[in-house]
Amino acid sequence: MNMEFAVNYSPLLADLVRSGQVQVERFKCPAWPDLLKEAMQTRPVYIHFPLAVGSGAGHPTDEETKAPADLERIAGLQAMTGTPYINTHFIAAGKHYPGIPVDSRDPRHIDQVVSNTLRDLEPLIKRFGAERVLVENIINEYGWLDICALPEVLTRVLEETGCGFLFDLSHARLAACNLGLVARAYAAAMPVRHIREIHITGLQLLEGDLLEMMRRIDDPYGMAQYMAGQLIDHLPMRVEDWVELEWLVGEIQAGKFAAPWVMSFEYGGVGRFWEEVTNRDVYLSQVPRMANLAKQVNLSPAK
Repeated sequence: MNMEFAVNYSPLLADLVRSGQVQVERFKCPAWPDLLKEAMQTRPVYIHFPLAVGSGAGHPTDEETKAPADLERIAGLQAMTGTPYINTHFIAAGKHYPGIPVDSRDPRHIDQVVSNTLRDLEPLIKRFGAERVLVENIINEYGWLDICALPEVLTRVLEETGCGFLFDLSHARLAACNLGLVARAYAAAMPVRHIREIHITGLQLLEGDLLEMMRRIDDPYGMAQYMAGQLIDHLPMRVEDWVELEWLVGEIQAGKFAAPWVMSFEYGGVGRFWEEVTNRDVYLSQVPRMANLAKQVNLSPAK
């Protein structure tokens, strides 16, 4: 049995799927009911929820509304789509930890962040079960503590809760760069035996035409302000991106990393930014190649 292959939903991608020009098994979608219904007319979907843990608020936060997550709404959307897991993002924002330096490695600070994260995860675990909750690795972006990007900290969170791991390869590569670490060694130090889902994107420098486009559309994600001249993700694959993906697939095939239920190409989407950057030719050339790589992965346990 092979893992499934998914791509971020977009109307353009749906057209290509319906015409038989590309094949995907699922669309990866935001938790927007109308969009989910639209996407489900073409292929099965699964939801990537906008949840974050790590602030110590005692609940997961909905990053779209900035309010406590509505767990009953989440359960309803999960049932509607057959989404097997509820994902969260492990984010320790500096504003929630005013006494902790951004680059701290102090064990006392780590204990504080882990304790707060476990508290935030508790309602999700109680409602859905630890085996159905995934925690995603993030990039130590502007204003976020390095602590939440340390592999040993994420491993501790998963081992103390029993939650699964949503491994974003591009996040790992970018975080390793920010921390001055070797990307593959950093990725391998992650809790890879707990992997349940994988995200893949291409990386590009935010400069030139890409930077000007971001400014022209009023910088909706704040990237032009904080990331100019740096690598960003969610873009087409380049040669080096394929090399790293092939390495990851090889580690899974060798049983060193657990095999996920789905590998998702986080390219394309809905909204003005995605309308500007999404390219039909990228879908036609890169989706089949990635789908073929996904077919090589057998769903067997890590050795």
